[in-house]
Order: sequence, then structure tokens, then C-alpha cells
Amino acid sequence: MNGWRIYALNSNCSDVDCGAEAAWLNQDMTAHPRTCTAIAMHHPRYSSGAQHGDTPAVQPLWQVAVNHRADLALAGHDHEYERFRARDATGHVSRNGLVSFVAGTGGKSLYRKGATHVGSVVFDSRHFGVLALRLGRHGFAWTFKTVGGRVVDAGARRCH
Repeated sequence: MNGWRIYALNSNCSDVDCGAEAAWLNQDMTAHPRTCTAIAMHHPRYSSGAQHGDTPAVQPLWQVAVNHRADLALAGHDHEYERFRARDATGHVSRNGLVSFVAGTGGKSLYRKGATHVGSVVFDSRHFGVLALRLGRHGFAWTFKTVGGRVVDAGARRCH
């Protein structure tokens, strides 16, 4: 995949030891450095959704990814589409942080919006849709399209 390394992580921290998973992630990211890296998990670190919202328990996983200059974080759980500016593990907007997406718009329902979080760029809970990613050698591009084909959000970013 054009040199990308993508980590599928278990964010059910009440059922698994996310501290041990973070240690494994750190070890693997150290052993396999990449120009472009993504993490994907069910529960988002940050979400402006009213139903579930943030998942503080995944902060250690996010911190490891930030420490290794990962680029992209993908999650679902909240039935919404949201894109955040690059943020660090404590929620501050940072060019060295992870650009994150909550793409939970393929479920049986959509959830309403809660309080808008710092760094939220686009939030849509009115349309079912899909997030399409194009992973390139030095960056990535995204498009969020509704099932009707309307583009709600699109852009591109270079990797660290």
C-alpha cells in the first residue's frame, strides 16, 4: 500500500489490556518506521457525537501513535461523520498530531451532535455515506460522499 503501515487496534479497553496493546504498538512502530502510518479502531479518541463522544481509555494508543509521528486515525462507534484537524493525545491541535476521522455513517441510524470539540472541521449526522481514502507514497486524500453521491468533505494531506 505505497509504503503505509496500518494498525488495526482493539479499543475495547474494558475487555482487553490497552496498556499492553500500547506497549506492543510502541515496539512494533519502533521496529517498522514508515513515512505514512495509520491507526484504526472502533472507538474514537475524539468525537463530538452526543451518543458516545470521546473514548479516553484509548489515549495510550493515541499517545504512542503521536510519539511515532503517525498521520491518520480512523474510528466509528458514533454514527456520524466527523473530521478533526491534527491533534495530540491530550486534544490540542498540533501539526505533529493525528488527523482523525469518525466514519460511522453506514449503520442503521445516525446520532445527533453534542458539543463541538476543538479541532472539529466537519460534522455531518444527517447523511448516510462512505469515507473513501486514497493512500499515496507521501500522503493521503479523503472524500466523504453521501449515499446520494453528494461530496460533504474532501481534501489531502502530506505525511509527516
